[in-house]
Amino acid sequence: MSVSQSRYSIIERLTEAKLNIIEEESRLEENIRNQESKIINLEAELKNWVEEVVQENKIEQSRKEAIVQKAKQDLENIKETAKAKKEKVKDKLETIDKALASIEKISETSPAS
Repeated sequence: MSVSQSRYSIIERLTEAKLNIIEEESRLEENIRNQESKIINLEAELKNWVEEVVQENKIEQSRKEAIVQKAKQDLENIKETAKAKKEKVKDKLETIDKALASIEKISETSPAS
């Protein structure tokens, strides 16, 4: 009976060793799957982040373009206002020059007091 028990014991140990090896192999495969899954998730996060950054940059670019456009429009408005004011100043100066010329003419023709 001891030979039979000895064989049984050897078979039991070998079977246990085999099961341990299979379990270890299974853990290795699971680790690989987990790491692959992690990489897929990280790549997806990176892609989403890049898309968000691109979208944010497009929005920021549009905002800055609008600011530049508004500044250009403001410049045009200022130029138009300045042109109109310069015309008014020119008209006022001409009116004053005419008045001075009239006074000078009157002074020349009037006797001095």
